[in-house]
Parts: sequence; structure tokens; C-alpha cells
Amino acid sequence: IGAQALELGEQLLALAEREPDPAVLALAHFTLGATLFSSGISLPRAREHLEQAIRRYDRECDDRSRRFLTALNVFDLGVNARAWLANVLWILGYFDRALRRSRQALELAQQLDHFLSQVLALYAAAHAHQARGEDRALGDLVQALDQLVRGKNLLVGEVWVAVFGGWLM
Repeated sequence: IGAQALELGEQLLALAEREPDPAVLALAHFTLGATLFSSGISLPRAREHLEQAIRRYDRECDDRSRRFLTALNVFDLGVNARAWLANVLWILGYFDRALRRSRQALELAQQLDHFLSQVLALYAAAHAHQARGEDRALGDLVQALDQLVRGKNLLVGEVWVAVFGGWLM
């Protein structure tokens, strides 16, 4: 499945490179980066594509393009790419960079005030602090995540609260 997903991701990127819309190109880079990470095919290439998605999102996408990407992707693409990149950087051994990217994801999600992006960013930041053994920061993030998802019927958020909360016991 990984090879097939990679082939489709590369086809998407090739098509996007012929499209003048920077949002489409940012999405293609994100998709390929997420595929490379999820399949374990190449973390360095995943990093390159996720960084390219962030650059394009930050420099070339206007608010209209960003709303379009969020509608397609459920999460804000800038938040999503930073969260995925934090995981890639962590696995590659760049712990401080991973934490920095997770914080950037959280700051952007809070600035946008987009519920699902905030949930994802809190998860990414919590994961980074958990991996660093920073229980106090993790506890603060778990509390924020719990407050955000409580009563919203978002199972994945509730699961993350339980998992990280269990870690802190």
C-alpha cells in the first residue's frame, strides 16, 4: 500500500506543479510528505515536502486559499503540516526543532480559532512534551485539550486526553 500511495502522491504533485494555484501545490506537498512519513518510506523526503508545504502556505496562500485548503483537509493546512513535521523531526532526532514546530502549530491554530486545528495542535504539542519527559507542560496541554473537547462529542480528542492523562499518572 505504501508504494501505491507514494505513486499517487507523486502524481498529485506532478499535476499540482502544472497548476498555477499555490494552494493546490501546498496541498500536494503536504500529501506527499504525510504519505512518506506514514509509510516510513523516507523521513528526510517527508521533511522536505512538509517544509515545502509550510513555505508555500505561509508565503503564497491568501486567506481565501487557506479557507479552501481547510475545507478540503478538515484541519488548517499550516497547522497540519507543522504538526506532522514535528513528528518527523522528533523521529529524526531533532527534538528542539520538533518542539518548536509543535508550538508554531499551536500558535497558528489559536490565532485561527479553528476547533479541529486546535485539537490537532494540542495533540502535537502534548506529544512533543511527553516525548521530552516534560510532565508539567504535558499536564497543562492535556488540561487545555480536555477543556476544548469536553462536551463536543469528539472521540479522538477524548482518547488523546485519556492516553496523555494516563501517562501522567
